Amino acid sequence: MSNVLTIDSSTNAVAVACGSSDRDASSRCVEQRAFHSENILVVIDEILQERSLTMKDIDVIGVGVGPGLFTGLRVGISAAHAFAHTLDIPLVYFSSLELTAISFAGSHPVCGKVVVARDARRHELYSATYESALLPTTQCTIDTTTFSTRLNRIHEEALLTPEQFVEAVNVSEDTQVFLDDISRYEEFSQFTETSRSHIQPASIDARYMLDHVIEAAQAGIVADVFAPSALYIRKSDAELSWNIQESVS
Repeated sequence: MSNVLTIDSSTNAVAVACGSSDRDASSRCVEQRAFHSENILVVIDEILQERSLTMKDIDVIGVGVGPGLFTGLRVGISAAHAFAHTLDIPLVYFSSLELTAISFAGSHPVCGKVVVARDARRHELYSATYESALLPTTQCTIDTTTFSTRLNRIHEEALLTPEQFVEAVNVSEDTQVFLDDISRYEEFSQFTETSRSHIQPASIDARYMLDHVIEAAQAGIVADVFAPSALYIRKSDAELSWNIQESVS
């Protein structure tokens, strides 16, 4: 599989990479809140032109399935499914939080633990804790969504309050923490000095999933192009309202 395309749109940014491996790749990350649908095709086209390719040259597609922002995820996942179906090529799912962790784990294999957290709004965070050592690609299922993974999960992708997150980080040792905005919530002022020294901004570079996607496709860990799914984790407003109405009745 010589040409792989990876996409992640779980945050305010659209991240795209294309190449034959993590080390032979071109990538872009465009951050422009609420403009995922406008940016994604433009960014993909730029990447393909840079490598003198067209979509017909792509052998496999990987896409981040969250957890993340609802609208952004739908844009990236829908585009990946459309391309994979049209081109009749494999589609691989990966965790959007693992995208950040695996880029660090690849260069720091003996770090210990990696914690990734992103703002989920409504005073909550999407978070997961991984062991940094890279493992053979396997599949993982969370909240009915099955995806590929190369990291062992100490705490799987879930919602935490800022207070819960601070408590978890403050008691952790030998841990690298990736957090998109350390000033976002008042509770973050409770991080210890030791914890703060291990916190870095969470970043996205889709090139770090190219090797992972190749391994997953070779292992047959692929998604059904006719059944899109995502790690939304949090219930939608419609579901919450329905549950409230049922309990009242």
